[in-house]
Amino acid sequence: MADFRSNAQIPKSALMQFFLKYVYSLTLLLGLINPVDGQHTIDNANSRARKLYTKSKDYIATRNIDKAIETLKLAIDKDSEFVDAYILLGDLQYLKRAFSEAAQNMDQSIRLLPDYSPKPYYIAGMSYWETDQYDSCIARLSHYIQMATANESSRNKAKRMLKNARFSATAIKNPLPIEATNLGKKINTADHDYLPSLTADESILIFTTRLDGENEDFFMSRKEKGKWTQAVSMESINNPQSNEGAQSISPDGQTMYFASDRGSTHDINFDLFVSRRLKNGWSAPERLPAPVNTKYYESQPSISADGRSLYFVSNRPGGKGQRDIWMTQLGADGQWSKPVNLDTSINTPFNEEVPLIHADGQTLYFGSDGHVSMGSGDIFFSRKEDGHWTKAVNLGYPINTKGYDGSLFITASGKTGYFSSDRAGGFGGFDLYRFPVPESIRPLAVTYVKGRVFDAESQRNLKSIVILTNLNDSSAAAIKVKSNDGNFLVTLISGNEYNFSVEKEGYLFYSAHYTLEKKSFQKPLLIEVPLKPIASGAVLVLHNVFFETNSSVLLPESYPELNRVIDLLNKNPELHILISGHTDSIGTKEHNQILSKQRAGSVAAYFAANNIDSNRIETRGFGEEKPLDTNHTESGRAKNRRVEITILKVQ
Repeated sequence: MADFRSNAQIPKSALMQFFLKYVYSLTLLLGLINPVDGQHTIDNANSRARKLYTKSKDYIATRNIDKAIETLKLAIDKDSEFVDAYILLGDLQYLKRAFSEAAQNMDQSIRLLPDYSPKPYYIAGMSYWETDQYDSCIARLSHYIQMATANESSRNKAKRMLKNARFSATAIKNPLPIEATNLGKKINTADHDYLPSLTADESILIFTTRLDGENEDFFMSRKEKGKWTQAVSMESINNPQSNEGAQSISPDGQTMYFASDRGSTHDINFDLFVSRRLKNGWSAPERLPAPVNTKYYESQPSISADGRSLYFVSNRPGGKGQRDIWMTQLGADGQWSKPVNLDTSINTPFNEEVPLIHADGQTLYFGSDGHVSMGSGDIFFSRKEDGHWTKAVNLGYPINTKGYDGSLFITASGKTGYFSSDRAGGFGGFDLYRFPVPESIRPLAVTYVKGRVFDAESQRNLKSIVILTNLNDSSAAAIKVKSNDGNFLVTLISGNEYNFSVEKEGYLFYSAHYTLEKKSFQKPLLIEVPLKPIASGAVLVLHNVFFETNSSVLLPESYPELNRVIDLLNKNPELHILISGHTDSIGTKEHNQILSKQRAGSVAAYFAANNIDSNRIETRGFGEEKPLDTNHTESGRAKNRRVEITILKVQ
């Protein structure tokens, strides 16, 4: 604070000097007198300056802000120490978004009279925020929060902004090593291009373009020889009378969920739709039923890799803020459950948008105005641990900036991110960019299984159902994927063991067992699945039936596989089968013969306990007589230790 005593005329008497100093300080503290020269307020400013100040308020009353600003500058010219004029001028400049000037004038008022009003600290702090001067923003807002006369509502805003400023200052000093690359003219246009999503193998890109600044449509591009082809309109989905907004493509590229305002009877109301891939285009979009869609806003869907959880944004009642992220699950009956609002680790009293549930099923990326951020709509991520979402983490700079940062898509591999930006050097409006994702913000490691299902005799592709069961997590639901054209792609978390099977009516199911810890997106699991028609003599190897070591006691991991055999027998009551047990060559032949017979018997007992007529079942133990592979390696011996089902007769 300026020393107001330096220019005062103080009596020489020490006692009188003390008395006057005490009285002056007390009355100033109580607000009973105004500051002296050098700190002019409305009550003691130059008379010409006061008149101009009053005139500026008349201009404000008629909403002529530019004239009011001009008049206040004249008032300051008449009295350069007019505190109230600086404050009102800074206030109007902040209103006009002239933030540098606003901060300058508010700071001048603070220099003249530091404790006169809390407003200069608040406006200066907010202005410094807008001009990226975070240290000055932190200093002004910290002072404002401590002032007893600060407005409580503004104090809360200042506290929130103070956290943002501290985070921003640190984030900019520690940027992520990101180099963004424009996707090029075959993707980007002079219009706005945004909201990208890709299939798990990164061969198909779908995004939204706002044509002529009005209508939103979907466009698709394919990657051929490492380059994106010319994007084409998805005409079988796009509707010229409606907007097609955000979308989410399933990892295998067979199903797409999206938002549209088609058929809406409410203003600014989007509903969620689904369309499935056909041989020549896409099926007619189907509106998801209640309780997913309501009369409120539902948009920005994100489907999980297993197709069983759908995340989306809605402003329906029961949320924690304005727009929240909700989640619904697909039941065994094919119906979507009542959506649930995600917890406060995700949703805030402000807006949450553009959710992306990654292919790992445990990492959620989303936009938010409510968490500590660098500005409007920063991107965050949270992981699900023990059924709960962890505290949201800001992805940092330069993914997040002062402006709105839109949507983010992280590929299933976790190594590449796609986003939209209107930065300089693009093709006009918002363009799509890609960047390598730093380790610190990557999702969990996943891989994918890609293959073809076909008739073992004719070699023609078969429409089928692919089922994968995580043997490391008994609580995880089996992943079921429909292969409509015989081809399938399923994303899985690396490091787990999976029971793999394929089902098709009229065929024996296919069984396999895989450990994915050595697989990666550079070396995914690529398999061919020949299905055998149900016929006498057909053999089905049960690769997912397990026993205790050197024992015939079934392990619980065997039940999913055995239940599929039971389902096959129930659907085909005319079938009679032989259950045969086989071992490797370790141990004596006699022991192996007995063990294989006992294991076949254990499987038969399980079937009988599940209401399969024992007259339809025969058992036999072959011991080590019929190896499938060498017994000189562990992998070979593992193949030889097996249970087989042979069709004895069909009727």
